[in-house]
Amino acid sequence: QYMTRILSHSKKECIDQIRQTTGMLIDSPCGTGGNTNNGPLADRFFSPENRIKICSLISNSNDRNKFELFMSNTNVILTVTQSITNKRVRIEALRTLGLEIMLHLKTAFLDESGKSWIMIIPSFHQMCAHSWEMFDWNNGQSIAKWSEGPVESWNKHVRVFQSGPASRARQLSIKDNIYDIFRRM
Repeated sequence: QYMTRILSHSKKECIDQIRQTTGMLIDSPCGTGGNTNNGPLADRFFSPENRIKICSLISNSNDRNKFELFMSNTNVILTVTQSITNKRVRIEALRTLGLEIMLHLKTAFLDESGKSWIMIIPSFHQMCAHSWEMFDWNNGQSIAKWSEGPVESWNKHVRVFQSGPASRARQLSIKDNIYDIFRRM
Protein backbone atom coordinates (compact mmCIF):
# COMPACT_ATOMS: atom_id res chain seq x y z
CA GLN A 1 0.00 0.00 0.00
CA TYR A 2 2.85 2.34 0.81
CA MET A 3 4.39 1.83 -2.67
CA THR A 4 1.00 2.31 -4.30
CA ARG A 5 0.59 5.66 -2.56
CA ILE A 6 4.11 6.74 -3.56
CA LEU A 7 3.53 5.74 -7.19
CA SER A 8 0.15 7.45 -7.26
CA HIS A 9 1.61 10.64 -5.82
CA SER A 10 4.56 10.54 -8.24
CA LYS A 11 2.24 9.99 -11.20
CA LYS A 12 0.05 12.93 -10.19
CA GLU A 13 3.11 15.14 -9.72
CA CYS A 14 4.48 14.14 -13.13
CA ILE A 15 1.12 14.75 -14.87
CA ASP A 16 0.83 18.17 -13.16
CA GLN A 17 4.33 19.19 -14.26
CA ILE A 18 3.66 18.11 -17.86
CA ARG A 19 0.36 20.03 -17.81
CA GLN A 20 2.08 23.19 -16.54
CA THR A 21 4.86 22.89 -19.12
CA THR A 22 2.87 21.85 -22.20
CA GLY A 23 -0.78 22.55 -21.38
CA MET A 24 -1.69 18.91 -22.11
CA LEU A 25 -4.31 17.22 -19.98
CA ILE A 26 -3.02 13.66 -19.50
CA ASP A 27 -4.97 10.72 -18.06
CA SER A 28 -7.94 12.86 -17.02
CA PRO A 29 -11.59 11.80 -17.22
CA CYS A 30 -13.64 13.09 -20.16
CA GLY A 31 -17.24 14.21 -19.99
CA THR A 32 -18.15 11.64 -22.66
CA GLY A 33 -16.59 8.73 -20.77
CA GLY A 34 -13.09 7.37 -20.93
CA ASN A 35 -10.12 9.69 -20.51
CA THR A 36 -7.99 12.16 -22.43
CA ASN A 37 -5.42 9.53 -23.49
CA ASN A 38 -6.16 9.29 -27.20
CA GLY A 39 -4.46 9.51 -30.60
CA PRO A 40 -4.40 13.31 -30.90
CA LEU A 41 -2.93 13.62 -27.40
CA ALA A 42 -0.23 11.06 -28.28
CA ASP A 43 0.60 13.07 -31.42
CA ARG A 44 1.03 16.19 -29.29
CA PHE A 45 2.89 14.37 -26.50
CA PHE A 46 5.50 12.87 -28.84
CA SER A 47 5.85 15.95 -31.08
CA PRO A 48 9.41 17.36 -31.19
CA GLU A 49 8.40 20.62 -29.43
CA ASN A 50 6.65 18.88 -26.53
CA ARG A 51 9.32 16.17 -26.31
CA ILE A 52 11.88 18.86 -25.56
CA LYS A 53 9.61 20.48 -22.96
CA ILE A 54 8.80 17.16 -21.26
CA CYS A 55 12.41 16.00 -21.21
CA SER A 56 13.50 19.35 -19.75
CA LEU A 57 11.59 18.36 -16.59
CA ILE A 58 14.17 15.60 -15.94
CA SER A 59 17.01 17.10 -13.90
CA ASN A 60 19.63 14.39 -14.53
CA SER A 61 21.09 15.05 -18.01
CA ASN A 62 21.97 11.37 -18.56
CA ASP A 63 18.41 10.26 -17.76
CA ARG A 64 17.04 13.16 -19.84
CA ASN A 65 19.01 12.01 -22.91
CA LYS A 66 17.89 8.40 -22.42
CA PHE A 67 14.25 9.44 -22.11
CA GLU A 68 14.52 11.74 -25.14
CA LEU A 69 15.85 8.83 -27.22
CA PHE A 70 12.98 6.65 -26.00
CA MET A 71 10.38 9.31 -26.88
CA SER A 72 11.92 9.98 -30.28
CA ASN A 73 12.01 6.29 -31.24
CA THR A 74 8.49 5.72 -29.89
CA ASN A 75 7.28 8.64 -32.02
CA VAL A 76 8.78 6.98 -35.11
CA ILE A 77 7.16 3.60 -34.46
CA LEU A 78 3.78 5.21 -33.64
CA THR A 79 3.93 7.31 -36.80
CA VAL A 80 4.76 4.30 -38.97
CA THR A 81 2.10 2.02 -37.49
CA GLN A 82 -0.64 4.69 -37.66
CA SER A 83 0.21 6.06 -41.09
CA ILE A 84 -2.12 5.43 -44.01
CA THR A 85 0.07 5.61 -47.08
CA ASN A 86 0.82 3.65 -50.24
CA LYS A 87 4.54 3.56 -49.42
CA ARG A 88 5.99 0.26 -48.31
CA VAL A 89 7.51 -0.05 -44.84
CA ARG A 90 11.00 -1.46 -44.43
CA ILE A 91 9.92 -4.37 -42.27
CA GLU A 92 13.35 -5.35 -40.94
CA ALA A 93 14.10 -1.74 -39.95
CA LEU A 94 10.77 -1.55 -38.08
CA ARG A 95 11.49 -4.85 -36.33
CA THR A 96 14.94 -3.66 -35.30
CA LEU A 97 13.58 -0.33 -34.04
CA GLY A 98 10.89 -2.04 -31.94
CA LEU A 99 13.41 -4.39 -30.35
CA GLU A 100 15.84 -1.52 -29.74
CA ILE A 101 13.11 0.46 -27.93
CA MET A 102 12.32 -2.44 -25.60
CA LEU A 103 15.99 -3.23 -25.01
CA HIS A 104 16.67 0.45 -24.29
CA LEU A 105 13.85 0.52 -21.72
CA LYS A 106 15.18 -2.58 -19.97
CA THR A 107 18.85 -1.52 -19.92
CA ALA A 108 18.91 2.28 -19.71
CA PHE A 109 16.67 2.82 -16.70
CA LEU A 110 18.18 0.92 -13.77
CA ASP A 111 17.80 1.30 -10.02
CA GLU A 112 20.67 1.42 -7.51
CA SER A 113 21.03 -2.37 -7.55
CA GLY A 114 21.36 -2.45 -11.34
CA LYS A 115 17.88 -3.84 -12.01
CA SER A 116 15.45 -2.35 -14.51
CA TRP A 117 12.57 -0.50 -12.86
CA ILE A 118 10.59 -0.22 -16.12
CA MET A 119 7.52 -2.37 -16.63
CA ILE A 120 6.47 -2.66 -20.28
CA ILE A 121 2.70 -2.90 -20.62
CA PRO A 122 1.33 -5.55 -23.03
CA SER A 123 -0.02 -3.10 -25.63
CA PHE A 124 3.36 -1.33 -25.86
CA HIS A 125 5.11 -4.70 -26.13
CA GLN A 126 2.75 -5.71 -28.94
CA MET A 127 3.45 -2.50 -30.84
CA CYS A 128 7.23 -2.72 -30.46
CA ALA A 129 7.75 -6.47 -30.77
CA HIS A 130 5.00 -7.51 -33.14
CA SER A 131 3.84 -4.66 -35.39
CA TRP A 132 6.50 -5.64 -37.92
CA GLU A 133 4.75 -9.03 -38.27
CA MET A 134 1.53 -7.32 -39.30
CA PHE A 135 3.40 -5.32 -41.94
CA ASP A 136 5.02 -8.55 -43.11
CA TRP A 137 1.62 -10.23 -43.45
CA ASN A 138 0.41 -7.17 -45.36
CA ASN A 139 3.39 -7.13 -47.78
CA GLY A 140 4.84 -3.98 -46.22
CA GLN A 141 1.66 -1.96 -46.82
CA SER A 142 -0.04 0.22 -44.21
CA ILE A 143 -1.72 -1.60 -41.32
CA ALA A 144 -3.58 1.47 -40.04
CA LYS A 145 -6.52 0.68 -42.31
CA TRP A 146 -7.11 -2.46 -40.20
CA SER A 147 -7.55 -0.39 -37.05
CA GLU A 148 -10.62 -1.06 -34.95
CA GLY A 149 -10.98 2.63 -34.07
CA PRO A 150 -13.62 3.55 -36.67
CA VAL A 151 -15.69 0.46 -35.90
CA GLU A 152 -15.39 0.99 -32.14
CA SER A 153 -16.65 4.55 -32.50
CA TRP A 154 -20.03 3.12 -33.59
CA ASN A 155 -20.55 1.35 -30.24
CA LYS A 156 -22.16 4.36 -28.57
CA HIS A 157 -24.54 4.77 -31.53
CA VAL A 158 -25.45 1.10 -31.49
CA ARG A 159 -26.32 1.31 -27.79
CA VAL A 160 -28.59 4.29 -28.44
CA PHE A 161 -30.23 2.61 -31.45
CA GLN A 162 -30.62 -0.68 -29.59
CA SER A 163 -32.59 0.32 -26.51
CA GLY A 164 -33.62 3.20 -24.32
CA PRO A 165 -35.85 6.22 -24.89
CA ALA A 166 -34.34 7.12 -28.29
CA SER A 167 -34.48 3.54 -29.56
CA ARG A 168 -35.93 2.99 -32.98
CA ALA A 169 -35.15 -0.72 -33.05
CA ARG A 170 -37.88 -3.26 -32.48
CA GLN A 171 -37.70 -5.08 -29.16
CA LEU A 172 -39.71 -8.12 -30.30
CA SER A 173 -36.70 -10.32 -31.01
CA ILE A 174 -32.93 -10.12 -31.21
CA LYS A 175 -33.11 -10.69 -34.96
CA ASP A 176 -35.51 -7.76 -35.49
CA ASN A 177 -33.51 -5.56 -33.12
CA ILE A 178 -30.21 -6.21 -34.95
CA TYR A 179 -31.89 -5.80 -38.34
CA ASP A 180 -33.25 -2.37 -37.34
CA ILE A 181 -29.87 -1.28 -35.93
CA PHE A 182 -28.05 -2.21 -39.15
CA ARG A 183 -30.71 -0.50 -41.25
CA ARG A 184 -30.32 2.66 -39.17
CA MET A 185 -26.52 2.58 -39.41
